[in-house]
Amino acid sequence: MKSTNELERCLRAIDEFRHEVAETSPDDLDCRALERTLRERLEAVGCEVMREILERADTKAPRITVNGKEWGNRRESKGTYVTTFGQIALPRSIYSQAGGGPVAVALDLRLGIHEGRYTPQMARVLNRAVALMPDEDSEGFLAVVNTRMKRSGARFSQHGGQTVMIFRTALLSGRFDRLSECLKASYTAIVKAA
Repeated sequence: MKSTNELERCLRAIDEFRHEVAETSPDDLDCRALERTLRERLEAVGCEVMREILERADTKAPRITVNGKEWGNRRESKGTYVTTFGQIALPRSIYSQAGGGPVAVALDLRLGIHEGRYTPQMARVLNRAVALMPDEDSEGFLAVVNTRMKRSGARFSQHGGQTVMIFRTALLSGRFDRLSECLKASYTAIVKAA
């Protein structure tokens, strides 16, 4: 299994890092650089474990049932998922109903992936961060996130960011009661879980 081999390589890198630190003179330790290196190596481990989770949640079944409806015509499509550890690209099964139309992604449905890209924890982090920031800071934050993610071909959905801004504006202006019950329930769940 490719992911297991990569995970073992990442774990060896952490062990090697620990040995390097143990062999470094206490006066030569650069905490900032060491912490940055350790974070990078831990994030690599996190990405590989999340890859295994995403692969496990996928299915190769020729047909699936979603909300009582049959979906078939299974094919593979590359998906890019954003986790709190980093981005993961992998092939995943997609399905469609007879006659075409939208596709169903079993992996996304099983794990509660947001907007076909964000793991639930990553969506909570982004939404919470934007919701708690002043307007000008949240706009800058979204710009930075988008710039970093664009470099690897992804982006934080403007729709997601705009939704959080609507919630935030409604909360600050006291008009939260005017939002639909569905939107309020979604926002409340995100804030409580974050």
